[in-house]
Amino acid sequence: MGSYFRYYTNMLSSHDSIQYTVRLNPLAIGYQAIFAPFIPLWYAGEACGAANQPNECVLFDHPIDWKTCLEKPENRAFYEYVKAMIRVRRLNRKIFEFYPEHFYDTNICKVSTENGKLQAYARYADDTAILVIPNVDTAEKEITFYIPFNEAGLADFDEYELKDALTGELLAFGRISDNSPHKASVFPNNLRV
Repeated sequence: MGSYFRYYTNMLSSHDSIQYTVRLNPLAIGYQAIFAPFIPLWYAGEACGAANQPNECVLFDHPIDWKTCLEKPENRAFYEYVKAMIRVRRLNRKIFEFYPEHFYDTNICKVSTENGKLQAYARYADDTAILVIPNVDTAEKEITFYIPFNEAGLADFDEYELKDALTGELLAFGRISDNSPHKASVFPNNLRV
C-alpha cells in the first residue's frame, strides 16, 4: 500500500507541543518537504484563540505576529532561504511536479557520497537533474558526491554543467564520461541544491 502514497505531511508547528518542527532549520523543510518526491502538505496547528493552558505546555492561544517575527535578522534570512528553495521547485515544475500513481515510478535516485551521513538524492527530468546534498552534522562539512548520470537519464549527453540551483553560480563543468567526484561545502543542518 505505501508505494501508492503521493502526499506527505510536514508539520511546521502544532498546538500539541511547544516545539516547532522546522525551527530555522533549512534541512528540516528542504530535504523532506520542498524537494522530496511527494505532494507536500504543510500545516501550522496553532489553534489561535483556543483556551490557554495554565502550564504553557502547548501553543494554545499564541497567535503569531508574522511581521514582528520577520524583523529578526535570523528569521528574515530563513524566510528568504525557504522562498529561494520554493523558487527552485517552481522553476523546475517538470522535475518537482511529477507524481506518478505508483511511487516506485517517480523521478528520484540515490546520489553516492563518501562522507555524508544522510542519504543524498537527485530529482530529474529530460536534460536536468537537481541534486540535494544534506549535512545533518552540527558543523560545516565538505561532502564528496558523484553525479548519478546513468540513473538520472543523463548518460547520453557529452558534457555537463554543475550549478548551485539557489544562486545560479557555475561550480563545475566537464565530460560526462569522466564522472569525477565533486565536493560541496554544506553548512550544518543544511543542504546544497
